[in-house]
Amino acid sequence: MEIRLIRNGDFQQYRTDLIRLFNIALSLNFPNVNPEVEALSYFEKMYTFFTDGSAIIFVAFDGKNLAGFNWAHEVNKLGQKRLHSAFIVVDEKYQKRGVAKELLVNIEKEAKQRGIRYIEALCSVSNEAAVNYHLRNGFTVERLKVVKKLK
Repeated sequence: MEIRLIRNGDFQQYRTDLIRLFNIALSLNFPNVNPEVEALSYFEKMYTFFTDGSAIIFVAFDGKNLAGFNWAHEVNKLGQKRLHSAFIVVDEKYQKRGVAKELLVNIEKEAKQRGIRYIEALCSVSNEAAVNYHLRNGFTVERLKVVKKLK
């Protein structure tokens, strides 16, 4: 498995795969939205953030096959620099093989090189696999987001 920073040409070459991976993540985390429409929107946002230099995107390849990616960016929370892991997605056929862990290890190295001591992520409660993955890898619950649907 090769883990590296994404390159400009990867966006065109792996466009379909990246959108498909966004579709998977959105389906798991936001069951009430149309993932196909949103996946394209997130792909376009990720490319915009890549081109303006604000995105940190590691990709995992098995030969020429895109196995997954981790998209993160710097944030400032109450005067504290953090790296926000916006999406970490692994293709179903590569799950449970350490790909997400390797993507996280690379994001952690990048954060340390930038002098960042904290990485944060948001997980939907309904996506138990993502919640448990983050907890197993040293994340702790810092805040809970609560929502009330009005009638």
